[in-house]
Amino acid sequence: MTAQKVDTVFAPWFERLSSWKEKIVQGQLEAEEITALLCIYLDSLARHFLWPLGMEFESKRRFLLLLRRFTTFAQKWDLISLPDLHAHLLWAKHWSWGLFHSKIHINISPNRELYKLLKPFLQTPDLYDNVIQTMTELITLEMEKGDELLKHLDEFDAKLHESLNKALHVNIERETLCNFLRCFSLGEIFYREYRCAAVHELMPVRTPAMWKEETPYVTCFEGDPLVYGEGIILRKVVFPLRFIWNTAWDATQRIQSEFKSYVLANQCVLDDELDIDGAIHRWLETFDL
Repeated sequence: MTAQKVDTVFAPWFERLSSWKEKIVQGQLEAEEITALLCIYLDSLARHFLWPLGMEFESKRRFLLLLRRFTTFAQKWDLISLPDLHAHLLWAKHWSWGLFHSKIHINISPNRELYKLLKPFLQTPDLYDNVIQTMTELITLEMEKGDELLKHLDEFDAKLHESLNKALHVNIERETLCNFLRCFSLGEIFYREYRCAAVHELMPVRTPAMWKEETPYVTCFEGDPLVYGEGIILRKVVFPLRFIWNTAWDATQRIQSEFKSYVLANQCVLDDELDIDGAIHRWLETFDL
């Protein structure tokens, strides 16, 4: 009976996802609408079942915990996307000096972390430019080596840190560099450009493959000429619709499975909402964070 009660708790979540899948297959929803709905769903799932953690965790951290712990993509969310990092550095070469000195938009990630990285050099324009240019060149070389456009943070951070300091003869703090690079992990990009931007009707790059692909992929697009100059082709990671839906379904199933195992192992009583909330709270206390 207790297992059935757990299934009853999760039934509306699965029903919602199933109805959206049918609409996706039949093409009844626009890409922007599907993306927004699924990202809101994932955020709601994190808030509903990981809510005790919300007392200490900010929304983004709780959202990323959901992705890392309850999806098969797991630690791949921590891989760094070189194309997205490269595009941001090209933007920084032309725009960040003025923006950072005027303090506009520096509270937005990854601008905030880039500002912290460049702050020691802001009073020296030539050195500031050299930091941006050298980093851009190093990332470009790394991308030209092959098709491996996603990198493990720790390995790439150490390599880039050594190369930067050697080329510039300056002391760039590794922790600050690491914090900036982390902004371009797949999880951070998904949160920033899908969970946040899509919900506010700022859909990322659209491609026909968004409807067909099953896993994240890299695509090319023409950069805004006012930002990057004429004819600049950029690349970035795209999270296709089927992947986002599968992520939502996977997370729901895994949360249900883990919570059910905990409830059965501890013979929890689930007679009302308070009982369920209490069981969720105790279950989350077993997390090794």
